[in-house]
Parts: sequence; C-alpha cells; structure tokens
Amino acid sequence: MLLLSIAKNVFAASGQPNTSAMHDLGAATAHISLQATALGLHTHSMAGFDKDKARSSFAIPMDYDIGIVTALGYLGDPQDLPEKMRGPELAARGRKELADFVITAWAEPWKTS
Repeated sequence: MLLLSIAKNVFAASGQPNTSAMHDLGAATAHISLQATALGLHTHSMAGFDKDKARSSFAIPMDYDIGIVTALGYLGDPQDLPEKMRGPELAARGRKELADFVITAWAEPWKTS
C-alpha cells in the first residue's frame, strides 16, 4: 500500500496559517511507522515523487501541503528483487556518527568526551 501524506496549511476555524502542519504530519507518519512495526509490517517513506501530478490526480486543494509517500507492507524475499536492487538491500547498514549531526552550540559539533 502507498500512503500519500498531506496536511492542511491553514486552520479551518480561523483561516490563519498552520505553521506546524508539516511537523505534525511528520509526527503522524512516525507513529504510523511505529504501529506498523508493532503489527509486523514495514514502512519506507519517500520524497522522490511528482507532487504536482499527485495534486492533480487526487484533486488536492492548494490549502493542503503534500508531504511524502510511505510504502506500507510486509517484507519480501530480497532474492526476488532485480539484481541492481538486490545489492543495496543486502548490504550492511551503517549510521552517521553523532558528531556529524548533533551540535551543542550553533555550528559546534557535539563531543563524545
């Protein structure tokens, strides 16, 4: 299943801008991913899609911002993937070091010691 995430960028009651709409959308997506994992499902969120085509295909009004698409489902067998996709799927996963993205003061990297 593919989920298209959208958020209303103005409050219905006041018509004022909803500046936290995309933050709230991200939090909702994170919770969907956590619940999916609890149910034995997997998610993969993607930004690489045509937002204009999504807007026109689903007649999404301009007072909604389009966020991401999230694939939701069960993992398949990596051996069933095309060869060019199999390698990255089976490759060892790595994480960035905390000092690469955690700061203690503006532009001052976090130090582990």
